[in-house]
Amino acid sequence: MRKTEQRWGRPDMAVTMESEEKACDHEKFDREVRKGWESTRPAFREFRGIHSADKIGKDKRYLDQRKEQFERKTESARNLELSVAEGIGSYDWFGGETDVILTNEYDDVRNGVDMVLNFYRADDSSIKIGVDVTTSQSSHELREKILRTADGLEQGRIPRVDYYKQEGDNETGIVYLPRVVVGTDDINADKLYKDFCQVLEDKKGKGGEMAENNFQRKLLRQIERQLAYYTEKSLVPFDKFHGRENKKELTEMRKALTSLKDIKLVDKVDSEEFKNLLKFLEDSQEEIFALDPKLAGHLYKHTEALKLIQEIDQEKSSQGIESPGASNPTEEKLELAKLLVS
Repeated sequence: MRKTEQRWGRPDMAVTMESEEKACDHEKFDREVRKGWESTRPAFREFRGIHSADKIGKDKRYLDQRKEQFERKTESARNLELSVAEGIGSYDWFGGETDVILTNEYDDVRNGVDMVLNFYRADDSSIKIGVDVTTSQSSHELREKILRTADGLEQGRIPRVDYYKQEGDNETGIVYLPRVVVGTDDINADKLYKDFCQVLEDKKGKGGEMAENNFQRKLLRQIERQLAYYTEKSLVPFDKFHGRENKKELTEMRKALTSLKDIKLVDKVDSEEFKNLLKFLEDSQEEIFALDPKLAGHLYKHTEALKLIQEIDQEKSSQGIESPGASNPTEEKLELAKLLVS
């Protein structure tokens, strides 16, 4: 599989900067960029023959009922979702072999996934991550979203999308994948959207400025820390379902859970305890799959995604794209803690 061409609004990179500032034409941006992205959302009718008519009908009714109760996304939230899709899909924020697939509205409402990131690998396989984009300033709401995913993993359940479809991908319909929450506040969301809009108007001259926008590093750091947290939580059901078995792998998992218990979420991924856990999981992959293939599949989806995100983040750092909090690591940690539950 190869990355699908997704450049809805990217201007000619060779265009020179204009001398006069122009107001951003939001209607033009919506027409040329937003509608392009929205047109990629898979419709229910595309899954006839993949899902039963009963399932599709039931899911449609669920969506109709929930839409009456579901709070509509704010303009800032819609803008941020579009900006994240545009940055990753059109400006290679997460590398040139990454597709962005916006989800069917059912998956947004029912499964909490706004988009799927599909990272292609050299062997034609791919790693998928479901993303919930938010501008919520409620720490309670953010906590609930993250803990809901963690609670599911502790019960042996991994997040999913029901209506996934991408040209050239053999996985279609229901797909199980790690899910993360990314976001920022309304002010920064609107600023980012305005920057993309201005690039389309050629106000800044070169789209390269958006390709190097350091918001991409913020997204990568948010995703990295959540994947580390979910890796830890994916260990719990092994003990729940296999606790009576005398296996050294189970003993090591219990030790890892104990050592990570009192480390704050925002600090876990950088801790020696977590690095030791990753080393153990890498060395014991065959034995862990033999112990429970389903739970191991959940676990290693997270570790593989985490490793990939860390590689991308390191590459971006080597390109000179600084993390937004690079000049003030304490401030960055506080911001991450606010999003990720400290």
